[in-house]
Amino acid sequence: MKTYKIILALVICSLMTIGAFSQISQNNRISQYSIDFSKSDANNLGKVSGKQYINESFASAKISNYDSSTLLRYNPYKDEMEFMRGEEIFYLNKHEGIKIKFVNENKTYIIKSVGGKLMYFVEVFKGEKVSFLIKEKVKYTPETPAANSYSSAKPATFSRSPDVFYVAFGDGPLVEFPRKKKQVIKLFQSNSIELKGYLKKNKISFKKEKDVLKMVKDANKM
Repeated sequence: MKTYKIILALVICSLMTIGAFSQISQNNRISQYSIDFSKSDANNLGKVSGKQYINESFASAKISNYDSSTLLRYNPYKDEMEFMRGEEIFYLNKHEGIKIKFVNENKTYIIKSVGGKLMYFVEVFKGEKVSFLIKEKVKYTPETPAANSYSSAKPATFSRSPDVFYVAFGDGPLVEFPRKKKQVIKLFQSNSIELKGYLKKNKISFKKEKDVLKMVKDANKM
């Protein structure tokens, strides 16, 4: 009889523990999304010079639909948000609209759909009329064999490619920011008259992040 009571007590205790854990998990999910993840694919590229990361270190980050902060890093080559579990690397599965803010860098990534594909973008500025986002890029160049006995082979490399600028009007889709003045004015057609005068007065380089950011901020006031 005593043995039966002990076993019953242990079962009740286990159920209470599972229930408490389940409640914690539900409390951590504060939106319609859940935190789910997949194991990262093995790197079969062999030896590659350069870096596929902008920042190789894992840093404290807050996920918009999760209470707790965790250590993450962004892999721009694979376009994945990675974390370590033991000795293995996993990545977060993408859900549109989720934001990941790196606390110490004051840098926020948001998952958006472009052409039906979910991707990570740096949310540089969120405006009521126009928002400014950046797609970070890392390029892989395969090894180039030596052309002849007098030349040397070039190793496979990772290298930073120029960032790609995007804008979004209101809650509309992302649109790649053009690099030519006529195309920019056409893109901002609702403010085209004001923008023409603005670009005449201000020397804006459509290739520089700080200039495009200034223009987008000012466009929100037009």
